[in-house]
Amino acid sequence: MSVPNVNCKILYVENEDTLAKYPSRAEKYGPKRKFYSCNQAQDYVTYVDTGTKQDYISYSGDQEKSTGIFGKNGLMDYRERANLRAKLRTTKSIIWDCLLTFQPEFGQTYCNDYEQAYEMMKREMPRFLKDAGFNPDNVIWFAGLHTNKQHRHIHISFFEDKPTRIRERSKELQYSLGKINRACIDRFKVHVEQNLTDISAELRIARKDVTTLTRNVLFSNDSLIRYNSEFQTLIMRLAEALPSEGRLSYDSENMRPLKPLIRQITDVAIKSNKKWHKSFLTFCGEVKKHDDETREMLIRNKVPEKYWDKYLKSETYLDDLYRRMGNQVLNYVRVFKKKERPAKSRLARKRIRNKTALDVLARSAELQAAMETESMYFFQEYLRKLEEAREENAQGVMELDEME
Repeated sequence: MSVPNVNCKILYVENEDTLAKYPSRAEKYGPKRKFYSCNQAQDYVTYVDTGTKQDYISYSGDQEKSTGIFGKNGLMDYRERANLRAKLRTTKSIIWDCLLTFQPEFGQTYCNDYEQAYEMMKREMPRFLKDAGFNPDNVIWFAGLHTNKQHRHIHISFFEDKPTRIRERSKELQYSLGKINRACIDRFKVHVEQNLTDISAELRIARKDVTTLTRNVLFSNDSLIRYNSEFQTLIMRLAEALPSEGRLSYDSENMRPLKPLIRQITDVAIKSNKKWHKSFLTFCGEVKKHDDETREMLIRNKVPEKYWDKYLKSETYLDDLYRRMGNQVLNYVRVFKKKERPAKSRLARKRIRNKTALDVLARSAELQAAMETESMYFFQEYLRKLEEAREENAQGVMELDEME
């Protein structure tokens, strides 16, 4: 089995007051606290920033080559580093030290310069902190990419700005404890690899193409969708069923009974346009590719299969796409309803709506031949692709069982 592309080790040191209560711990960890809290000449900020060799740091062997120290706002200048040291010297928070290492080929490809490291950390560090139970807005973090070895690695340190936890007995505020859940660290590793390889990039592009085509097909003056009899019949059914008050967005509570109808309208619309249909199938393929690559990461990181659902996003991404398209369908219905002439009585409104329906159906009979006929097999092709995906996933699970 291949080794993980990303590894992560997190240590922490308690504050001086806590260490002072236990002489043996103070003797063992006191020097480290001074190093991390910048209460000595050679400190951790200097090490992260410049890569100065430290004889008493276990992972410092060769003269380090650093790309510079950075935080959430980018590279730190002299004044920002001075302010950071001042906070470290006075904080009563535990100080965490995280070492993020990469396999040689992976690191040299995906995390080999400051820009790659910073863009990843800017996104993933707040997510990791929130996942670990911290308030990201209350945490000060800094990092530096070191490139002295084939294994590129990022040194990360963070601490809490203010105490926010409440003691059970005294009800006083306190800082967080040091231990971080192993599952949280594993998720951090997977998210870092996903971010650096950007396996979601093509998926986001595919989703944007589909949503753009949704608007074009529904609202373009050149679109033939308005002459599709099945589509317009369903649209009128939806217009009739829309609640008279409350929110009219796809995910709103009062629209829940109508979501199957909106999804049916969306499917009919997709099959009516060759370009839209092709774009949707591309999106489905990117969703499957995303999950396949994520599954490989999970296997490399030895994440138990019972947790895979937290990482595999095919259903989530597809639901999100239908939400976006569904809202466009609802926008189309609003436009459709505005075209109806106002009428005072219920019978008058019914006559106007019936006339609108007859006009649409008559016009659609003339122009239905202009529709892309090959895309009428959308559902069969879509179901076939889903079946292929299920078979491939099942084969992957069988192979995984054999490996185990």
